[in-house]
Amino acid sequence: MVGLAVTGGLAVASGIALVQYVETTLERSTPEGLLQAYTNQLTADSYRDQVINSREQDGALHPMHELHSFVMSGLSNGEWATAENGLIEFERVSQGVIEELAGRGDLQRTDALAGHYFKTPIQEYLPRITAQAIEDGESDLARQAVQSIERITETGLKYYYTLIISSATSGLSRIIREAPDGEDGDSIRRRCLRVYSNLLTTVVEYPYSKDVFTLLSLYSSQFRKLLIRDREPWVYRHELEEFFRRSIGPAHKQTVGQYGQYISELDVDWHNRTQSMDAEGIAPYNMLFTYRRYSLEVIGYILNYYSRNEEWPLSPGVLRETWSNMLSDAISANTGRYSQAVCRWYIDLAYLICQAGDGNIGDWAVRLEKIEDYHDSAEMVDDAFDEALEKGMTAAFEGKGGIYRLLQTQDHFSIR
Repeated sequence: MVGLAVTGGLAVASGIALVQYVETTLERSTPEGLLQAYTNQLTADSYRDQVINSREQDGALHPMHELHSFVMSGLSNGEWATAENGLIEFERVSQGVIEELAGRGDLQRTDALAGHYFKTPIQEYLPRITAQAIEDGESDLARQAVQSIERITETGLKYYYTLIISSATSGLSRIIREAPDGEDGDSIRRRCLRVYSNLLTTVVEYPYSKDVFTLLSLYSSQFRKLLIRDREPWVYRHELEEFFRRSIGPAHKQTVGQYGQYISELDVDWHNRTQSMDAEGIAPYNMLFTYRRYSLEVIGYILNYYSRNEEWPLSPGVLRETWSNMLSDAISANTGRYSQAVCRWYIDLAYLICQAGDGNIGDWAVRLEKIEDYHDSAEMVDDAFDEALEKGMTAAFEGKGGIYRLLQTQDHFSIR
């Protein structure tokens, strides 16, 4: 009887094992099953080991290559649901690995491997998926791939993994560069520019001025490449509005609001750099110069477009609104001499825009008067005007590198 019981038990165990084997085999015979099996075994340790192998051994693949291939295969075979599921897993696994690696301290700038964990996935795989999705007419999947870049990068920033920014900006730049002409290409370019904007408003919350510089530098360069095509103004308008209203303006407000007292105490010439980008403890200083620099670069591209086409790709009113808000924010944050510098730049910008062809000098004057009354800052505004009349336009507004230079004489507009 004991032997029969043992035999029966073995039979039951074998039956269970057989059922599990069959179920597992059947599960893995489907694309979704293979996907789940791969992602389940991908841990932070195995991810790190595979990244090391991919850098040290020829032919060794990045750990995200399987997921990339899964999505590309789905696209090639017209299996859109499969491709979408693969993209969802691509994002989920990336975010999970970031969280695990951050918890172990493996994402520090001092770790030589930290900059390579997501370089290939974000700079190569997701842009390639985006391009293929556009080619196949799957614009929703293309937008989802761009959104994955944003979400993975946002997760990295959440865990202070700012090295991921370089990969994100490179990936976005590649998508913008390689996107085809036509509505589908324009749509994905707009989506990428919006990601730039969203990332900037996140990055300014961290005291890493070099990351702000990296983002704004590449963000600005996209407008140079787009505006030089001289397409109809409406093609650019919304994205340019986003740059000033949702990027430059809010980023500047965040910085002056957070560091107002520190900014007011700085003994510097706000019209010219007097400190090194690498100096310790001056992140706000560098960030403020970065906002001005790239804001003016994009304004230069806009003015050049206007001079070639006699049409504004962006309403000058947006520039007036953005810079008047920046002035008001600087005054509200008690930034001292920096506020007067911003007022001076507002005056210079009014001159440039009105000389170029806007002509609404009265609108600029009204804006300034409202700020003057609201903040009781008549003396500061008078000092800014006196300085402008005495010294002429500041070098930054004359046009760095010959981008746009209007000031040829010493005559000045009065916006009083």
